[in-house]
Amino acid sequence: MSDFWERFKEARTHRYQQMGNAPDANSPVKGRGRAPVINAGVFTPLVILLGIMWVAYAISFVVPGSLSWLGIRSWNLAGLGGIFTAPFIHSGLRHLVGNTLSLAILGALISLEGARRFLSVSLLVGIVAGLGAWAVNAPGVVTVGASGLVFGYFGYLVAGAFFTDWGSGKLLRVVLAVLVIAVYGASIFFGLVGVRAGISWQAHLFGLLGGVLAAWMIRGKDRV
Repeated sequence: MSDFWERFKEARTHRYQQMGNAPDANSPVKGRGRAPVINAGVFTPLVILLGIMWVAYAISFVVPGSLSWLGIRSWNLAGLGGIFTAPFIHSGLRHLVGNTLSLAILGALISLEGARRFLSVSLLVGIVAGLGAWAVNAPGVVTVGASGLVFGYFGYLVAGAFFTDWGSGKLLRVVLAVLVIAVYGASIFFGLVGVRAGISWQAHLFGLLGGVLAAWMIRGKDRV
């Protein structure tokens, strides 16, 4: 029996080599009835993002206000640089924990499409949310936090259900969008209307729009 099994594996390897697709001996064989293998590396950018957020908070906790200059200062040309740094800075532990949980869940769903897709969506959402906060806030207002990314990830996941063709997994995206709306819909709504003083609804709104824009721009494309 062992000889038969060895001959079978050799024949299978030879067949794959002829097809130019020989499997790695250390890799699981993909086939019918087997669950797809998820490469943990796709989550690396998300983990790095969350890690920098917590390191930045630790620094600001030790030296309060030391990183506030990294925020987006509206109507100030020098403050435009904060578009790329403000998402890592948070005003308090509650602010940080809330964004961390939402980013971890929504970001992980996007990361399943690939690390480059996650980075592309994050960059576009961050720029749109940051520009909106810079332009629409009152002059001199400093905006910090990753809430714009949270709203953008929500917008991307929901809008993706509308911009995806049926042959490209539309049903799965519709189901995912329904679940995301069920869990985060109320929070997103109240994050846009009736927000209390000190919370940037501008970053929320433009982050959401950035997510929809990202979904529209990459619709129908393969994983990047």
